[in-house]
Amino acid sequence: MQDQSVLTYFKNKWKQQFSKFDGLVFGIAFLLAMLCHLYMFTHKFINHDDVDGLYSSCAFGLSSGRWLLETLCSITGHFSSSWLNGLAGALCLAGAAVLIVKMLDLKHLLSASLVSLCLVAFPTVASTYAYMFSSAPYLTALFLAVAGAFLIRKERWHTQIAGGLLVALSMGAYQAYFCLAAVLLVTLLIVDLCKDRFGGDWKSFFAVALRYVLFLAAGMAVYYGILQILLAVTGTELVSYQGISEMGKLTVESLLRRIVYAYGCYFGFFVGQWLSTFPQWFAVPAVLSMLTGLVAVAVCVVRKKLYRKFGTFFFLIVLLLVFPLASNLVFVMAGEETVHLLMIYPLVLTLLLPALPLDRLSYRAKGRMKKYGVSILAVGLILLQGLCGYECFYLTNRAYFAMDITYENTYAYYTKLAAKIELTEGYTPETPVAVIGEKTINSFVPEPHMTGVLVGDKALNIYSWDRILTYYLGTTYCYASQEQKDVLTANEIYQQMPVYPAEGSIRNIDGVIAVKLA
Repeated sequence: MQDQSVLTYFKNKWKQQFSKFDGLVFGIAFLLAMLCHLYMFTHKFINHDDVDGLYSSCAFGLSSGRWLLETLCSITGHFSSSWLNGLAGALCLAGAAVLIVKMLDLKHLLSASLVSLCLVAFPTVASTYAYMFSSAPYLTALFLAVAGAFLIRKERWHTQIAGGLLVALSMGAYQAYFCLAAVLLVTLLIVDLCKDRFGGDWKSFFAVALRYVLFLAAGMAVYYGILQILLAVTGTELVSYQGISEMGKLTVESLLRRIVYAYGCYFGFFVGQWLSTFPQWFAVPAVLSMLTGLVAVAVCVVRKKLYRKFGTFFFLIVLLLVFPLASNLVFVMAGEETVHLLMIYPLVLTLLLPALPLDRLSYRAKGRMKKYGVSILAVGLILLQGLCGYECFYLTNRAYFAMDITYENTYAYYTKLAAKIELTEGYTPETPVAVIGEKTINSFVPEPHMTGVLVGDKALNIYSWDRILTYYLGTTYCYASQEQKDVLTANEIYQQMPVYPAEGSIRNIDGVIAVKLA
């Protein structure tokens, strides 16, 4: 037999794992990602951390427990390029969409496309892109988590070991995506039970489920082990931000409290009671998506008589109860008060539920009425899944529009402020400048309720506001120290000054340019 080249070998292996259909799904998902986020990719908007990290290497990663973050950041360069980071993120989203479609065993292009739309447009992605300088590493972490679940799902020892390692790498870039791998595997186990894969043999099911849990836990253990080694070697300490320094420290009381809170926020997110990202009317399609999943499970239970198989039926009920917790597992990991929109991407699985029965609907029903019923049901599921995807697409681009207008307002504000500072009598590049008080602006931009998407006064008063003046306006002021500010605020001349932008709100007082904002 003729020896085959290495490239031929890998080509054949690739064809065994991925079909032309998978390639088509990847292309569609990538195109949808580009269409959804092109507004962001072709602009440079203002975000508090992104302004500070415009030329960042993400060196803070290790102190945040993200020991792989700085390395991944170097792939797209140590600068916050919207196009380069956006493109890399879109590729990761498309890759994740292909693997999720394969794991859910979707066979039809329409259902796969609708699922892909939800996956690439879910509001978490827009929030991630708001922090553009770290978006590519974070979305790489998303892909690694999905790939980890995909390999664990293969149920061979070597692939499951590899899957656990990918989960560890994912956590090394962004810990929250561990929950995505977990909820994917829970969803797949539910699908397995609905298909009666184990034929009522609960021991076989338990063995498979236990291996899933063990390799997920192994991935977390590897992540934590590497973290502790690197912290010890470099002498770095974990920061307290977002409860990172308290990782792994749980009491029974706090664990139970977090679990209860996770269940509440699972429903609250979609009905507008937590974070308020989705409008209140979205509670209807969200609840319908949940009910669609439950009805589909109920149909499988009745058709396959799963209620007669106690072990299968019992574990199916358990997994259905676990699904909301697995979707919001980040609350158990991070705590009730530290979770924000970037950390809850696993909730997207709820919006994908209508595609599962849609993809498996059979048109073999006898009788015209039954066929009409199947057709109406299919159209209803298409509209429901499409509505979920479109609303995510709409919210994302509304947020980008808000960021665009906010950027224009902020840029105009600081341009006028800089001009007035430099026109003040006695100003030189060496003159200390004291900007005192909270900045205000007449902004009519509605609040998008997305983490990282700041509008109005929130955008003006970011901690990195002085870098806007440096990076965007090219100014290099010598800012006054806190001691100089304290002296100024006690000065009678300063106290009698009007508030900016009134005439006289910027004055040279004893060699310091005082800007009175409030």
